Amino acid sequence: MKEKMAILLVAICCIIPYQVFASDKNDPATKTANSSSHDNRGIFSHDDKSNLISNSGFEKFTSGWMLGKYNGGSGFFTTDSINAISGKQSGVVLTENQKQDLSDVQLFSFLEISKNTLYAFSFKASVQKTCLISISVSNGVETFYEEKLLLQPEKKDYGPYIFQSEIDEPFSFFAFNLGKTNREIRLDEVVIQTDITEFDINKKITDTGINLGQKKALKTLHINLPKASEDEYPLVVMDEKGNTIAIDNIGKGEQKIHFSLNSDFEEGQYVLKIFTPSRTLAYNFEIEY
Repeated sequence: MKEKMAILLVAICCIIPYQVFASDKNDPATKTANSSSHDNRGIFSHDDKSNLISNSGFEKFTSGWMLGKYNGGSGFFTTDSINAISGKQSGVVLTENQKQDLSDVQLFSFLEISKNTLYAFSFKASVQKTCLISISVSNGVETFYEEKLLLQPEKKDYGPYIFQSEIDEPFSFFAFNLGKTNREIRLDEVVIQTDITEFDINKKITDTGINLGQKKALKTLHINLPKASEDEYPLVVMDEKGNTIAIDNIGKGEQKIHFSLNSDFEEGQYVLKIFTPSRTLAYNFEIEY
């Protein structure tokens, strides 16, 4: 019954476009007159420049989202504009579960997946106490991907998490699995994009300035310039306080660089900057152990 209900419900969901956060060479914010400024949004680039999730910021209230409760799972789904994480609305799930399976309470939305495609998942969340959830991609019968996460009070941004589909499945869905939580969870800016920068740095290079692939273990950043460097390009990594953690150079004529994240990197937020003659390119990333 659970599987049939899930498939029936996700079939009514829809997809709307979403503005990608990758740098756009036509965006005035990314054009600089000197090398002292950079695009703070980062330079993580994607193949498909649209969000695959409908109503990702809950601006249309609960439209496009469903709360499934199975095998005794309980919960309530609404939206809130007063305590929104960002923008005008946040999705709010109130749960009263402790010993249920994670999948017994699912907040989900329709997602069509394609074979051999990489998907990047990210979202914002707010909780008062640490809780265990998972995100997943399923068709109601088979789960293709699941990532267990601890939501923490001091943390708001999660992802990107990477999934590569091995099949074509037009009737699948993306879900937040909340069957082991007993509290309020606020969600916002749920973003799913097809991704070309992860694992394979030899794929199509865009003209956004630079591509980086960041492996899950966070031991190496794979940098791929759109063309070979005309001169030496300084490379700097700074922490969230602005302290310089590492300095290196991209040599003249180099196009592919592998930058190792050594033991000096503690948990936290970082920004990598590459100084070219025309502008500074930046990439924001996070390290967790």
